[in-house]
Amino acid sequence: MPKVTSSWICQECGYTSPAYIGKCPECKAWGTISEEITSKKSDKLNLGIATNNSFHALSDLDLSEVKRIKSYDSELDDILGGGFVLGSLILLAGEPGIGKSTILLQIANGLSNTMKVAYVTAEESTYQVKLRAQRLNVKDDKQNLLLLAENNLEVIFSLIEQEKPDFLILDSIQAIYDPSLESSNGSVGQVKECANKILRLCKDKHITTVIVGHVNKEGLIAGPKVLEHIVDTVLYFEGEKFHNFRIIRATKNRFGCTDETAFFEMKDNGLESIANPSSLFISRNLVTVPGSTFTTIVDGSKTIIAEVQALVGGSGYSTPRRTSNGLDFNRVLQIIAILERRAGYNFSKQDIFVNLVGGLASSEPALDLSIAMSIISCVQDVPPSKKTAYIGEIGLTGEIRQVTKIESRIKECIKLGFERIIVPKETDIQKFKKSNSELIYINNIAEAISKHQQSNTGV
Repeated sequence: MPKVTSSWICQECGYTSPAYIGKCPECKAWGTISEEITSKKSDKLNLGIATNNSFHALSDLDLSEVKRIKSYDSELDDILGGGFVLGSLILLAGEPGIGKSTILLQIANGLSNTMKVAYVTAEESTYQVKLRAQRLNVKDDKQNLLLLAENNLEVIFSLIEQEKPDFLILDSIQAIYDPSLESSNGSVGQVKECANKILRLCKDKHITTVIVGHVNKEGLIAGPKVLEHIVDTVLYFEGEKFHNFRIIRATKNRFGCTDETAFFEMKDNGLESIANPSSLFISRNLVTVPGSTFTTIVDGSKTIIAEVQALVGGSGYSTPRRTSNGLDFNRVLQIIAILERRAGYNFSKQDIFVNLVGGLASSEPALDLSIAMSIISCVQDVPPSKKTAYIGEIGLTGEIRQVTKIESRIKECIKLGFERIIVPKETDIQKFKKSNSELIYINNIAEAISKHQQSNTGV
């Protein structure tokens, strides 16, 4: 019988200590050091991994051999760089109830028409998955969608060897355990060892695998950071529980770029992709009212038209309130200070509430001008001219500065029919002369306020 040994391991970063300490010296977290049994009962699982590998000349490699598997949705395929790469390992992470199991079951349903898909649930029973499948109208006419409720990694591998699936889903990595380790499920050692063995399985057997990962209270993937290094692709599933839209964002992709995002809407029959996400976050008829302006947000390769609203009213307290939803609070305070110093306004006795409509969240500097003009519009009780978009960063001296991807922002505004687009002076507006939209460039915040007043007095 092997000697039982233990180590004190940080559950956040995986730092190993010979004894208990209150604060992890690596990640500076308190109370995350816990004792784990590190003795192994057996050696590595024998997966038949080939050992007769050799070097290959770069010119001899044929990229046509890199096969991709199309999912049920083109938006999801775009995030992955064109679909799932055969034999790749993908980590899908998100908060509880965000829809991870829903979208994975939809993926399994779509792929089961052409291949054998194994869905392993380590947290639910097969009947629970069946109930979800009925709600999503998953039929499995070809009987290619196999369900398994198991969290023992050796048993899972044994059954995979029997069934030989083409696509594997494991939900979740924190619930699966390796019996060769005596530490508990979800511990740093278990997550790292299980992930390594799953990686060897999918690379050796050419099984495309998706594993589900939980997130901690800080919004990071639970478990050791090495988990993200092991996998080929990391997808974050984001969204607000009070809104129906969801965002999948690629933060790592060895087979594509990491600036892709996909937007989905949660409905009764599952998640549906949204090709034009701007429609979610702006008013349908674009009617302008005091305190409401439109701007652009660049999220990955997508440009979204967003609505910024501001409400300014008298304060009943000695210290006025400042509230922001979906926007950087400190940046909102900075814009208020600029308006007081550079535009002559006084907000010392007024509460100011600023909101990014639709549950969006962004800290882009390109929203500065829209935030400022929403506040000014509410103070003056004068709406902006119809279908006007504001794009620009405001410097501390009140100047309007250039922002990234200005051309894609302007093109999105033109596509959605905005009549006036306020942009920084450095913008090359010659490229958009033939459009029906009027591009107006400004130097500073005072000019922006002047243009706003002129447009509503007919000057």
